[in-house]
Amino acid sequence: MTTSAIFDRIRIIPRPDDFLDRNVGSSGEIFFDQQANSLRLYDGKATGGYSLLTSGNFTQQIADTGVAVLEKTVTVGVDTVAGQSTGKFYINGVESPILEFVRGYTYVFDQSDVSNAMYGSHHGSSAWHPLMFALTEDGDLVPGNLHYDQTTTDHGIIYLLDDDPVSMRYYTDNFRSATTRKVLITVQSNAPDELWYWCHFHTGQGNKINISDPGTGSGGASISVGDTAPSNPSSGAIWFNSTTGILYVYYTDPDGSQWVQPSTGNVSLDYNNLTNKPTIPAAVTSLTDLNIVDGTAGQVLQTDGAGSFSFVDAGTGSGIVEGSNYRINIVADDSSVIVNSSTGKVPWTAIDGTPTTISGYGITDAAGGNFTFVGTTMDTADSSGITITPAVTMSSDLTVENDIRASNSVYAGEFVNTGAGAPEIDSATTLTLKAPDGVQVQSGAFRLASFNNAGRDALTPVNGDMIYNTQDNKIQAYINGSWRRIDDSAIV
Repeated sequence: MTTSAIFDRIRIIPRPDDFLDRNVGSSGEIFFDQQANSLRLYDGKATGGYSLLTSGNFTQQIADTGVAVLEKTVTVGVDTVAGQSTGKFYINGVESPILEFVRGYTYVFDQSDVSNAMYGSHHGSSAWHPLMFALTEDGDLVPGNLHYDQTTTDHGIIYLLDDDPVSMRYYTDNFRSATTRKVLITVQSNAPDELWYWCHFHTGQGNKINISDPGTGSGGASISVGDTAPSNPSSGAIWFNSTTGILYVYYTDPDGSQWVQPSTGNVSLDYNNLTNKPTIPAAVTSLTDLNIVDGTAGQVLQTDGAGSFSFVDAGTGSGIVEGSNYRINIVADDSSVIVNSSTGKVPWTAIDGTPTTISGYGITDAAGGNFTFVGTTMDTADSSGITITPAVTMSSDLTVENDIRASNSVYAGEFVNTGAGAPEIDSATTLTLKAPDGVQVQSGAFRLASFNNAGRDALTPVNGDMIYNTQDNKIQAYINGSWRRIDDSAIV
């Protein structure tokens, strides 16, 4: 019995992809793919052989087969909103759209377009725009945040430069020198409901990614019924307006996002195209054209309330149709109601010649026509002002809690201040006191206005004006066109 040799280890020399891709090999031949970190098997027939499926190349293998794979072309272009010089990611020609992912699908972002490596500058890393994924907007460009693939969990992300799998660091460092650049992500079953795509070097270039399970709509889209549009809808969301009965779809295009009505095509509303339509006579000139049998002269048309009409004899007297309980309103030529048959009453407005004074209603006051107000307050229904046309005589005191405003003269025997504080008499112009026997100050001193020289000189005086000068501490009078000081002893 022959036994096979047993080896404790086998080392296969690694080979690059360019060699393995053009090699046909021999049946059973095995090579190690140094870029894919997997074995390459050959059958002597197929060029390039077959890559052994591993957890490391699973995403790429799925992408290569094209099963549940969606490819998106990435370019970098003008920021039409904020105008930032580093631009925005354009996904399939749309400026930084909100993306919709489905768990289990693989998405390929092709960054091979030169704008990804050059937009915004002609030199330096500032022109590089490697696309990344994160749980938050702008990833680790915001302190404390991470890349989505910088954890111990496999998130199904593969970076490809010239079709070779590379690390994220190698992808960002050698991004500009490569010819083809791709990022693959297979959305795992445990993926969150929301991710962000963003630029490794620049903020504000990407947008949000909504993630949903298969069969639940287009990446978080929803169906809503209500009289108001849903807030923060996702692209593809459906809303039925319960008030108008109109169906809307939330649609995102290059110009923005908005609710649109789905097209229903051309619908003919021609009467002849309707089914179960009633038969309408060609011309209706009388009730008989509507299949109502005519009565005799003088009869009236009545209904039983169940859709049947008939002619009956009209009653006489009080407006009640004979043999029924139907009452009739009496109306004037202008359609105003004179007698209301429901209430049996005559509206006030229908009465002719209504009195305009209290005495016209036969109301006579025993005191000779004077009015007595029982309450202590006289007011108007809307608290508007009360206008009294004739003169008013008050036989007692009049207390006014607010201001008194007079358009003409105020006559009084005496003015007495009973309030707290110092009363003031304020006038917008010259205040003139007329008293044939002179003006007397019977209690307290008469106090002149105080000014310094500058304040005095700013006045427009007339002869006879007097002030107290606070600079000289003297009384001064305007005499014969000039100010003169009044000393303690004499006028100088």
